[in-house]
Amino acid sequence: MGCIAGALEEGEYRSLLHGAGFEEIEIEPTRIYGAMDAQAILGSAAVEIDDVAEGLDGSFMSAFVRARKPKRDARRPADAHRPQGTREA
Repeated sequence: MGCIAGALEEGEYRSLLHGAGFEEIEIEPTRIYGAMDAQAILGSAAVEIDDVAEGLDGSFMSAFVRARKPKRDARRPADAHRPQGTREA
């Protein structure tokens, strides 16, 4: 249950990756979970399973995530991306 509670919407995940400087973001579903999976996951939770399982049908998945971070511009010093007061080890 905890892993689902902390899951991000696909658009939010893409936005965070993009904000971190990644490009060419690909999300390839490896498994889309259905109502039966939700029932199995929520079975031990204090939740009315029948009330929520159908709403979760097909709405969460496992996926491969691929993205590319562009090379740093060689003309800019490496310290340009680092907060002040830090240095490369």
